[in-house]
Amino acid sequence: RFDTTATNQFSIASSTRNLLKDLDQPVRATVFFIDNIPAGLDENIKLDILVRRIKVEEKLREFQARSRNFTYEVKDMDLEPEIARSYGVTQPETIVVEGLESRITDLVQPTDREYSELEQDLYTSILVTTGQGQKIVYFLAGHGERSITSGGGDGYTEIAQGLQGDNYEVRNLVWPPTETGVAVPGDAGLVVIAGPTAELPEAHAGALHQYLQGKNPDGTDRREGARLIFLAEPDTPPSFRAFLLGWGVLVDTGYIRDVDSSIPDNPHTLLLNRSLKDPPFVQAPRIQAITFPRSEPLKTAFMPGAASLRILQEEHSLRLPSVLAVTSPESYLISDIDRTEPLTDAGDLNDPKGQFSPALYVQSVRPVGASALSNAPASNELSGLVVFGDADFVANTFVNRGGGSALFLNSANFLLGDISLVSIRDRAFVRREIILDTNQYDFVRFSSWFFLPGLMGLMAALVWWVRR
Repeated sequence: RFDTTATNQFSIASSTRNLLKDLDQPVRATVFFIDNIPAGLDENIKLDILVRRIKVEEKLREFQARSRNFTYEVKDMDLEPEIARSYGVTQPETIVVEGLESRITDLVQPTDREYSELEQDLYTSILVTTGQGQKIVYFLAGHGERSITSGGGDGYTEIAQGLQGDNYEVRNLVWPPTETGVAVPGDAGLVVIAGPTAELPEAHAGALHQYLQGKNPDGTDRREGARLIFLAEPDTPPSFRAFLLGWGVLVDTGYIRDVDSSIPDNPHTLLLNRSLKDPPFVQAPRIQAITFPRSEPLKTAFMPGAASLRILQEEHSLRLPSVLAVTSPESYLISDIDRTEPLTDAGDLNDPKGQFSPALYVQSVRPVGASALSNAPASNELSGLVVFGDADFVANTFVNRGGGSALFLNSANFLLGDISLVSIRDRAFVRREIILDTNQYDFVRFSSWFFLPGLMGLMAALVWWVRR
């Protein structure tokens, strides 16, 4: 079988293939349908039922072909009602996923008319029935962060669904500003702080520092190191800047204006499409799994009004930084958000020029100012931190444009240790657009005005000459 669609819509995800490949205990799926569809139903409803049944059987057949430990069977609820009742099935089109060794069952039912989340639901059910569970991603709230429940343009509902599509459980972690007894839950696999606009209370900063040092709320060692994604902005509050600085990441004042790589009619927006293998920004091979999955670069990411990030240099390094994205050499750091033209002939007032990084990965051991290590750090002391200089590139407005969502989701997969999930995620119909610079835009515009009409005129003249 070959899937020739641009987005691989008819193939199961690499994460699903890996799960089935590593399945070490028998799992059986039993799907219940009704063969004799009532005659009184509307024809469109009948067609929907038929399409869903074909999709379910195709998907289960694909799962079974991928693993000898996965089997499936189809039952007619009218002919075998006692089997359906034994599983607690009351509605047709229900799939029962059962671990034959664990004896754990999980029911899957259509989520929508197209059964669009079938593969994700089956993946989750296999995790449940084999006792593997799900990792939990917490989004911090209470300081003006982006909301995972807001469907507006600046909301994060789409990226939350992307994390759920990778089979993570997504939750809100609400810390009211006046609350002092806060802590990162012990079951947190990853914490995301997305574009805070209010100050960080001292008690909240202390809880985050404790988390990044590998400690549970009660002071005991965590089972594993902390993982955190921070989405900053040029106007990130000072207290949050101080928190990041405590872990070696400096958020510069101002936004990055890339003259060579930005949207022509929106110069504030960066187009991150340069090769990240260019020196001096050579990444470690394992870090390249984020930006070069399967040795293929991600698509262009759109970052409107991104801040520049730097690593704080220390006398004895307790952190290993890696650059995830870099701008072109024709980039400037502009302090005034309302100004798009960089100052280049104002002497000491000139805007800084160079290559800037709007995305970093840092592996840290202890905060800035801590004493040098005398022994190898314990696993819980190693914290992974990904910082982006923009919080809009994965908001609902931009998340399906370019490779921004893949950059974020790959970073989450990498931090959580799920390298198998890291991929170029183009499995849905997405908006595709051609980004033109000013010269290309002018060429397309003028050629469409003059070239095609001129060509038609020449053809007409040729026809006249032949037939005259």
